[in-house]
Amino acid sequence: MDVFVNATKSSISSLFKMIIARLWKKSSQESNRKTNIMQANNILQADLLDIIFEGRNKAYGAYELRKSYNRRLYYALSSTAFICLLFVAGSLLANARKERPTVLT
Repeated sequence: MDVFVNATKSSISSLFKMIIARLWKKSSQESNRKTNIMQANNILQADLLDIIFEGRNKAYGAYELRKSYNRRLYYALSSTAFICLLFVAGSLLANARKERPTVLT
């Protein structure tokens, strides 16, 4: 059983090393192709989103979605809170208007 476990560990390890090597090679080739590199003084003034999307296609939508994320999150959370508040208020009003049985003593 130990032989099987060791063989599995070594094959997973070698597969992991191969994947890392290919990714490293691919990323180094892509970085060599980029000619438009952000200057050091631009990095200090740039937004993180601009740094992430440097040299990439901003027109297909992901850049705009990430840029407007905070606004969309605010609208989603505030509308959810408003709807929950309506449910709670409706429940309280419905319970307040119920006829309570009178107890004769």
